[in-house]
Amino acid sequence: MKQEAPLLVAGRTSLAPLTIILHALNMDSFVFGIGNSHFTVFEYSSGEGGFGISINPLQMLLFSGVIGLIYGLVRSGKPAKPERSIDRQV
Repeated sequence: MKQEAPLLVAGRTSLAPLTIILHALNMDSFVFGIGNSHFTVFEYSSGEGGFGISINPLQMLLFSGVIGLIYGLVRSGKPAKPERSIDRQV
């Protein structure tokens, strides 16, 4: 029996609700990323024999890193709120 990496097992179980929703909506296929390339993060396909999913964990980590970097850059541009001190007179 083939042993799967824990990240793949966790990724598949966390995406289970998405596959159920896509199957309930009778979608034939869904791709998050650029289809048939190295930039595909998640791929779902449905057919007569059932449905299948494909997860690329490296692309998922890269995508989340880019989103985190953009979030950090956006948040660093905002001025911080001044600290309030009990001793400071208003």
